Amino acid sequence: MRWGVMVVAIVAQWAVATSVLADFPVYRLGQSEGRLQLDYLEVDAGERLVVPRGVQALEVGRLLLAEQARLKLPPGNERFELHVKEAFVAAGSVIDGSGRAGENGEAGQTARPLVIYLDKLEGQGLIIDARGGEGGQGVAGEPGANGYRGNCWFRSATHGQNGGNGGNGGNGGNGGEVIVYLPENVAESALQVQLQGGAGGEGGLPGAGGRGGKVKFCGVYGKPAGRAGRAGSAGQPGVDGSAGRVQIIRQASAAQASD
Repeated sequence: MRWGVMVVAIVAQWAVATSVLADFPVYRLGQSEGRLQLDYLEVDAGERLVVPRGVQALEVGRLLLAEQARLKLPPGNERFELHVKEAFVAAGSVIDGSGRAGENGEAGQTARPLVIYLDKLEGQGLIIDARGGEGGQGVAGEPGANGYRGNCWFRSATHGQNGGNGGNGGNGGNGGEVIVYLPENVAESALQVQLQGGAGGEGGLPGAGGRGGKVKFCGVYGKPAGRAGRAGSAGQPGVDGSAGRVQIIRQASAAQASD
């Protein structure tokens, strides 16, 4: 069996679990906390490796990210440190610290603050994703109940009830605060840092008004129909998140440091 992710651990005992989401494999490191140190980490093309939530810092001796490979860092509000001694990247590979999208009118998550040390970087087109999560669309308003039809004795047709208002959309999460330590011999164009705030969620759709009870004819006379209920109001859209910031700090390359 061929594994798309190859990992060698120095200090922690863990397992790699795999699943399939959106037709591409997703690999997850086993449970771990604190600082995780790895000799070697490789993610194949189009695959994703998820770092556990409890990990606060990740040190990798040799990191290989193939085309469209994604290293997903855990969410959180505290600064996450990623220290890579040697990184070999292909175009479209991603280090992902983006925030989650909100659901049902919830706010999108702000991207995680990141400090990334790249002692050596070879390749072009690395993406550092520090975008805020999109706000969730507001919940739709409940439709109003329909009125009852009258009868020929005592009951007149009833009115339909008004529809409920749609919920407000969630605010978008803010882009992250990112610091990248980059070797002096690597151009900034070798990587792209995405810092956009998440879009605010759309307001929830209004609930439709209920139908009025129907006319009831009783021989020579009829009882009037009930009035239809009014539709609810649409929810208000959420506010877009603000963009994050990036700071590039130059450091001596691994080759220079060894001289």
